[in-house]
Amino acid sequence: MRLATVNTEKISARQLFFACLLGLVSGFILITLPEVLHREHMESLFVLMDASVKNMSALRLLLLLAGGFCWGLALSWPYSLCAAICQVGSLPIFAVIEMLKDSTSHNLWPFEFLIYTALALVPLLGVSAAWLMRKLLKMTNKPGNR
Repeated sequence: MRLATVNTEKISARQLFFACLLGLVSGFILITLPEVLHREHMESLFVLMDASVKNMSALRLLLLLAGGFCWGLALSWPYSLCAAICQVGSLPIFAVIEMLKDSTSHNLWPFEFLIYTALALVPLLGVSAAWLMRKLLKMTNKPGNR
């Protein structure tokens, strides 16, 4: 009979914060990168983000998936999860700031935020794939499995 082991590793709040910050920055870059490459001049970050959201495509979803996969390989358990979820965090932040500037700009914001929540599942799939790959590689590299 195999007993389950309890993970007693302490989670650092500072490292968790930096993982979320890295996820936010990387997500902003991944979401806006195709738009930056196709446009000559952007008036502001808000115009850039607005254009990126309106032109959301499969390419951006693949970039978010790849970003989640990279976080799953680069960071350990709680940190990779937070970084992946926060990749989509810049979208509601920009929406809230726009709502504060103009209260009529996002009339259907609850639905918009539900879409952002669904979009957060894409990088989570990437993290899950990286964790699965790590687990499979660990199983094949055990001394008794050759």
